[in-house]
Amino acid sequence: MIIIKNLDITYPGKRKVKAVDNVSLEIKKGEIFGIIGLSGAGKSSLLRAINGLVRPTSGEVWVDGVEITRLSSKELLSLRQKIGMIFQHFNLLDSRTVFGNVAFPLEIGGYPRERIKKRVMEVLELVGLLDKADSYPRELSGGQKQRVGIARAIAANPKILLCDEPTSALDPQTTGQILKLLAEINRKLGITIVIITHEMRVITEICDRVAVMDNGRVVEEGVVTDVFLNPWHPITKEFVNTVISKELPEEVLLQARTKRPDREVLLLRFAGNTANEPVVSRIIKETGVELSILYGNIGHLKDVPYGILAVEIFGDENKRDKVRQILHELSVKLEVV
Repeated sequence: MIIIKNLDITYPGKRKVKAVDNVSLEIKKGEIFGIIGLSGAGKSSLLRAINGLVRPTSGEVWVDGVEITRLSSKELLSLRQKIGMIFQHFNLLDSRTVFGNVAFPLEIGGYPRERIKKRVMEVLELVGLLDKADSYPRELSGGQKQRVGIARAIAANPKILLCDEPTSALDPQTTGQILKLLAEINRKLGITIVIITHEMRVITEICDRVAVMDNGRVVEEGVVTDVFLNPWHPITKEFVNTVISKELPEEVLLQARTKRPDREVLLLRFAGNTANEPVVSRIIKETGVELSILYGNIGHLKDVPYGILAVEIFGDENKRDKVRQILHELSVKLEVV
């Protein structure tokens, strides 16, 4: 659906700024793809390149089979009819009602009046604002304004929805509601969603895959469960630790540092079906080791359960080797603390 090849974006000036540095990505049809990074990482420039608002210095951007960096302004306007956009600060027209804001892109597109009315009411129902059609933006909460922005973005039936920090201006409860709505739109309409954010919660709750950006480069990329249960780049580890704490309590670390030949402390990481299996009871039953749970953290990455467990095992070397074998069979990642 979206293919980015060796993309560079450099902004001119006295001091040239390289916002995007040799980025290559492939975003699949129908997925929710997250791009996370700190401010200045280059994620907004990358998003603007996808809808042709920024011309790259070099590289290619393919959208729905079309290489857009070579398109004329008229051709870009036609392409953008396939792309919806939602913004951090909503960008609603204060002089228009909710209905008028959602209708605006359809009016620009030359849709017949009756078709506009029908479509606007459809999307307002989808985002839960049918009763607010005649209200003005000043009468709405932040979450309601973002719902209007989402309705406007999907009104023309786009194939792609680009989301620029859509929840950063919202409180945690409203953020959860907006993320749930985006996931529902993706599921019901099959729209490919690209979402840029600096919030780990956005990635873990709704994204299928993620790219981590730092200083204009993609430093890590993959399925969310893989990237965030096994991060290797320092910036990824920083983001992960805001949601999935891998920092063991000091008392656990002190216990691990007390070396004995018949014991060791293991940090276990597992996801998917393994998270629902009786791993600990199987280990005890099949190996005869004594096992104590020192620390645990469980949750979900989108719809995938995950767990992190620190355990202390007592037993001879043969028994501990058997423990490792069982964990390997269950695809549980482990490290000796």
